[in-house]
Amino acid sequence: MQIIFPDGRGVLAAGSLQGDVKGLNITTSCGASLRPDKILLDDPQDVSRASDPVFVQDVLHKIDTQWLCLAGPNARISMMVACTIFS
Repeated sequence: MQIIFPDGRGVLAAGSLQGDVKGLNITTSCGASLRPDKILLDDPQDVSRASDPVFVQDVLHKIDTQWLCLAGPNARISMMVACTIFS
């Protein structure tokens, strides 16, 4: 799902943490290619699986290898996580 703002000002896109998002980019109407520069993860794991260390490591691995590299090889990305702390 993508929302493209007029005049190439930006794009909002949604994806699943479990999906493959490598290489995500949007070409604007003026021909510019935009890559993500901000990520908002909304509850990346559910309570029933949060106590499983293997699952938690799998989620952290996906964030590190698929989401934090979306801005490209020479760019940084900002990430915010909205989550419920489970202890």
